[in-house]
Amino acid sequence: MFFHLVERRGQDEYPFAFLATYSRESSIQNKAEHVPLKDALLEYRDNQKLLLQLLAMVSRAAEISDFISELVESGELFSPLRFSSEEAYIFLKEIPLYEACGIMCRMPDWWKKKYNTIKLSVSIGDKPPSYLGLETLLSFSPSLIIDGEQITREELERLMAQTEGLSLLKGKWVEVDHKKLGELLDAYDRLSETSDDVTFAEAMHMQMGITDQRDTAVGDIAEVTNGQWLSHVFDSLKIHGKRQDITLDSDFHATLRHYQQDGLNWLASMKSFGFGALLADDMGLGKTIQVLALLEYLRLNSESKTLLIIPASLIGNWQNEIVRFTPKLRCSILHDRNTKVSPGEAGVFITTYGMVMRLEGLKEYTWDLVILDEAQAVKNPGTKQTRAVKAIPAKFRIALTGTPVENRLSDLWSLFDFLNAGLLGTSKEFSCYAKSIQSKDIAFLLFANSELLIYMSALLNYLPISQ
Repeated sequence: MFFHLVERRGQDEYPFAFLATYSRESSIQNKAEHVPLKDALLEYRDNQKLLLQLLAMVSRAAEISDFISELVESGELFSPLRFSSEEAYIFLKEIPLYEACGIMCRMPDWWKKKYNTIKLSVSIGDKPPSYLGLETLLSFSPSLIIDGEQITREELERLMAQTEGLSLLKGKWVEVDHKKLGELLDAYDRLSETSDDVTFAEAMHMQMGITDQRDTAVGDIAEVTNGQWLSHVFDSLKIHGKRQDITLDSDFHATLRHYQQDGLNWLASMKSFGFGALLADDMGLGKTIQVLALLEYLRLNSESKTLLIIPASLIGNWQNEIVRFTPKLRCSILHDRNTKVSPGEAGVFITTYGMVMRLEGLKEYTWDLVILDEAQAVKNPGTKQTRAVKAIPAKFRIALTGTPVENRLSDLWSLFDFLNAGLLGTSKEFSCYAKSIQSKDIAFLLFANSELLIYMSALLNYLPISQ
């Protein structure tokens, strides 16, 4: 059994047509043909059992639907019918009832696929800001959309003034549901009032489905899209060819391998965007040389002050590597709690995780760059050492570790809390992902949310040997 509803273009009074059919085997092999229901009265007049089986579905629908009951009692159900928009709306709303009775329903695509549902779209980042980072304020433009076409607030208000049912708007049939449209209008007004105060972090949370702290209803109602400028930024983050191509002069005493050059280009791009970066190459692939190449690039192009925090056992190794590959890079060791760093000094200042808790002066001004080597040292967000490291102000942050996730996914949250605080929400919010996939691969976490994958794949430069 099938109920069919189709549009009749250009018919104002009865803009829809209805037909009840049944399907039977066609003369063409493995094909079925649809026949008007009235033909069953003739085809099965000598087989009352089959006829009753067929009509039983109609009988069940008539028992729970006054609309179908009237069509059955009048006999109209057995003939092609013209429906008004009011009758068509009743039919469309009752489709779940008919399907529960075993009747297949065919309806216009715009109802089935919600093409003509009015949606609230939020375009973020149409215009470039003065700088880029998680706290960057982005242009924020809410709009009302129907099937890709924008409508005005006034048009939505006029729609709400109509009786509930179906109404034509811009040549498209739209459901007039006062409750849904009212919620949509309220959300549009709230977003319009805050359209000049959206940070990059808030924009990412909205795209990832994390509740917008300023309006808990936005995440359920609004469809967030990237504006022209922000789309370009994401393309640059994702596409290798759009990264900066960094070249160094003869003062840099090393030749980078191709993947190390990729890492240098990526680190420089992340710095230009203002996003913290996690360099997670496997052990032995040269994370140190990539960072030294970046520091040499910064030395040539700006007077920057870098704080390098490392395990005490690696101080000698870093000193030797700096002398070997970047001899013109100034380097100082901060090993005394009374050590002072002049705000005007440039170069690399090296200290240890243990000294960070003793050197209060590290928090007195904002560093151009803070780098963590063996960054798994801050995987536990509750320790004094981790809190002390995260309290150091910095314009740009880099974390180096070959093991970004050792035992728990929360390790990754703590690293990103250092690099880009707030990106992955709170620890509690992130644990919602972790608990559900505790035995799964980290890739499952990333692919569970496409926007999270796009952003994290850009920030987590994971380059195994196979690449």
